[in-house]
Amino acid sequence: MTCSTNVIHISLCSLLLASYFQGVQCNTQVFQTPVMFAEEGQDITLRCNHSIKNHDILVWYKQLPGSSLEICASGLLQGSNICRVTMSIDKENLSTQLSISRVQVEESALYYCAVRDTMAETHNTAVPKVIP
Repeated sequence: MTCSTNVIHISLCSLLLASYFQGVQCNTQVFQTPVMFAEEGQDITLRCNHSIKNHDILVWYKQLPGSSLEICASGLLQGSNICRVTMSIDKENLSTQLSISRVQVEESALYYCAVRDTMAETHNTAVPKVIP
């Protein structure tokens, strides 16, 4: 009797959302485990650590082969639950986890952890124009 198991290949990448702000120069880092393998039906946890003390938003993106990025989970300070995905945030230890219950083969993808630095934001103030 031959048994076959479906192995799921998950690649993890890091993304720093502060880069979309103009003129931002930062020395922040985001760390993830580069590759994870799991068997179908297994519960998995993806971990992400970063060096951004003043972050406000954490986002996990998922990218299926040949597809664009899609939001898998996001949260401000507490995380969120979407379908079988649970995101937890540890603000004190500068980390986040994405847990996927009963992972399926079709979830083999790149997963990106993104962190937005609130100190990198610039705020524009509207100044009313007074017409004499």
